[in-house]
Amino acid sequence: MLYLPQKYSVIEGKGDKSLCTCWSDPNTILKLHPTLTEKCAIISSLYSIEGVSILLRNLFLNPNVKQLFVWSNNPLSKTPIGEQGWKTLLKVWEGDFSSVQKEIDKDALEKLILHVELIDISSYSLQNLHEGLDRPLNGDGIMNQVSFPEPKRNTKLPFPSEDIGWVVRGENILDSWVKTVVKVVRYGNIKKTEYGNMQKEIKGISWVIEEPDMEFLDWNSHLCKKIGLEKDMLDRYQKQFLKTDVPDGTSYTYGQRLGKYPAESVDQIQFLIEKIKSCSNSRRAVATTIFPPIDETLSSPPCLTQIQIIADEKIHLFATFRSQDIFKAGIPNVFGLIGVQKHIATATGFQVGKLMITVNSAHIYEEDWNDAEEIINSHILENKNYFNEKKDMDPRGNINIWIEENNIVAELNSNGESLMSFKGTSARVLMQKIAKLGLLSRSDHLGYVSQELLKAEIALKSSITFIQDKPINLNGFTIN
Repeated sequence: MLYLPQKYSVIEGKGDKSLCTCWSDPNTILKLHPTLTEKCAIISSLYSIEGVSILLRNLFLNPNVKQLFVWSNNPLSKTPIGEQGWKTLLKVWEGDFSSVQKEIDKDALEKLILHVELIDISSYSLQNLHEGLDRPLNGDGIMNQVSFPEPKRNTKLPFPSEDIGWVVRGENILDSWVKTVVKVVRYGNIKKTEYGNMQKEIKGISWVIEEPDMEFLDWNSHLCKKIGLEKDMLDRYQKQFLKTDVPDGTSYTYGQRLGKYPAESVDQIQFLIEKIKSCSNSRRAVATTIFPPIDETLSSPPCLTQIQIIADEKIHLFATFRSQDIFKAGIPNVFGLIGVQKHIATATGFQVGKLMITVNSAHIYEEDWNDAEEIINSHILENKNYFNEKKDMDPRGNINIWIEENNIVAELNSNGESLMSFKGTSARVLMQKIAKLGLLSRSDHLGYVSQELLKAEIALKSSITFIQDKPINLNGFTIN
């Protein structure tokens, strides 16, 4: 018996053992070792911390299981994403239940770890994996089948929105990422995934990172691990984007797809370097990870589908994802891309520029909704509500406002140069012109300009002095 088999991908077999891989696809392993289903009642993979609770629920539904084997002999299991699941599982058998769903009873967990033997067989290669399961039985199983209530999820309905097409900008990685998470949490449509669980999804978002630097904040350590916000793990993940070898039990890596795919001789990263060296204005410095003859049959084709380099005085990297788990994979993905960007910049003699990631399906899975809300609230509390001249300037320029010949004048200005100006007596009409022409990029800037235009209209109609950014005094009332 399996826990929500229509929702979670777990292979059911026979026997009194359970095999849990870490990031390796169980179906790939079964192709090499088809007899594992004769030995194992449950064969699954830990892709996340949430996977631990799913595995535990399946163990409670299969009380005949006496041994749980964990296999993590795969470099991807050592990445920030890949190691979360198996490390959490090991902690459970040490008595740490903090990352397990609260609905799973603590007393039942204590009984489970007493009666089911946990065995790490990560020292075995993929080819010899089946030998690791030949161990004498020391566990006796939990004897009785147990189930637990479903976890409570955040069920807030999304705000109404334009549905498709979003852009967010951030000064650094964390700033841009949090703004993207906010968009998905606030506006994402709730729908099923192909795996059966629920997600919040927005379609077509580009998140722009002005400076590819990371700010490490003192957030909840559990959340930091879940989103991959740990420097040593991120450094290791970044290196995987430039490694071309494919570990056993793994369909592909981004490093392999970019470095030698579909043939050994095709090094797309080197192609990008040579293309920019030969013509820095080229629009053809494009690399892809998709190879239709293979990927159309894969159960999990690459999420990152394309990268492009456009150079001016700097190397700007543009990445396209068909799908991205913004919450758990967003930050590690960015770190990997920045590693590629820096590598190309060094090889071509350019500086590192901006990074733009376009995601066609940006989503957060239901098990992460509450944690995403906590991250958002933490970030909001840490950001003071004041104008920062470096961070908050509108890249499209400023609006200068004054009164001239019984008219309000609104002038778009950048670096002291007048780009466009409007005259009129109505703050509303002037604001509508500025907004509909898309002259400003920031909503806070639009709000500020609206406020100043209204003050100018009041001053004009009341025959009092108006100076931008200065309060006006009307019949003893001060309007800031």
